[in-house]
Amino acid sequence: MVDHWTRHLCSKVKRFASLPNPVLPISDEYPGLWLESAPYDGLQYLRLLDGDPAIAEANVECFFKHQRPDGQLPCYILDADHPHTPHYLELGAKLVNYSQIQELVPLAWVALEMFKITKNEEFLLRAYSACSRWDAWLVANRMTRGQGVFEIFCEFDMGYDFSPRAHDGGIPKACPGNEARNCPDAGCLPLLAPDLSAVVYGARKALAEMAGLLGRPNDQTTWLTKAEELRSAIYAKCWDEEDDFFYDVDASGDLRRYRTIHITHLLSEGVVTDAHFDRIYERYIKSPDHFWTQYPLPSVSISDPSFSHDGHQIPNNWGYWSNGPCMYRLSRWMIKNGRQEDLKGIMSRWLEAAEQRWPEDVTQAIDPFSGEWSPASPNHSNTLFFLIEAAQTLESHPLSSKTGNGLASLSRADKLMVPPSLG
Repeated sequence: MVDHWTRHLCSKVKRFASLPNPVLPISDEYPGLWLESAPYDGLQYLRLLDGDPAIAEANVECFFKHQRPDGQLPCYILDADHPHTPHYLELGAKLVNYSQIQELVPLAWVALEMFKITKNEEFLLRAYSACSRWDAWLVANRMTRGQGVFEIFCEFDMGYDFSPRAHDGGIPKACPGNEARNCPDAGCLPLLAPDLSAVVYGARKALAEMAGLLGRPNDQTTWLTKAEELRSAIYAKCWDEEDDFFYDVDASGDLRRYRTIHITHLLSEGVVTDAHFDRIYERYIKSPDHFWTQYPLPSVSISDPSFSHDGHQIPNNWGYWSNGPCMYRLSRWMIKNGRQEDLKGIMSRWLEAAEQRWPEDVTQAIDPFSGEWSPASPNHSNTLFFLIEAAQTLESHPLSSKTGNGLASLSRADKLMVPPSLG
């Protein structure tokens, strides 16, 4: 199975007409590169598959290439030759889009981790400049209420399609005019968003480390100060001490008490204190009444009133499914916080679900109760990377005879497989 997943990931590599180098797209269904996953896909391609550093870096550099002069990064870049692209264009999208934020893993952190592997100092310099300007754009355009916390304007901002937290109250899917700087006319907007703010916090911590590597101690101090100011503001505005949870805050100053998977961004980026981490983790993440279902982790706590019990009827519903894009980010925070055994448990369940599915292709998400696979996005890169990471982690897993360690039987040419036309 793992050899199959690996070959499929590598076979995705192609060159877009608008980009100078081959890249690794997200899936067969989605016709392009999304900021929420393409950069992290590149890093995982480098880490897990011993992939070509040039392809990994291209998954980051494509966003730098299309960065606007004011610092705004595109949220996604479409492949002009993909058969699904015309549908997006009919809906008003362009080949390069700026209609929402959709940064779920800090781009600066991804670039920093790539540099630690490749030692490409020119790449580090480009990343530091681009991510610094992106931070400035976010401050100018997504901190409009002056509360020190970053704001979301639309459902797609954090990539959680159909999440009740992201659309209740008349929140539209994208921003007016397909411009992320435009806040829609909905009474609850803009929302102070702890998860977007956590991503920016993580980016600032990474920028501080970059500045140190580049010999810019004053910049390093500035980024660390900005990060801590943001962290304090997230606690001051979004933390509910009684609930042990971080919530959005609407335009009236009221907490929107949706207990959704957005909480993992606060855990992932190190925003929470150790004591609060333990409280959130034990009360919610590890609880079978919330996120610790038979096949963790559902997109919304199953005890939350907004959990969509019939949500399986929508293939990519972030109000129901346990989603691969969330799973493949788990190792970023579970390992460093001492939850390795729990992570292995989740990995084991997902591998079992994949075995039950075999030889059919895996998709973007699984049912949190039955382990049945959603029809959304076959061979979704995030899911494939998570399953490969799981197989590599669980070498002694009972499934190991069927999954293998993922790479042992593949030649380097297989791992770096690029169609000859891209050579």
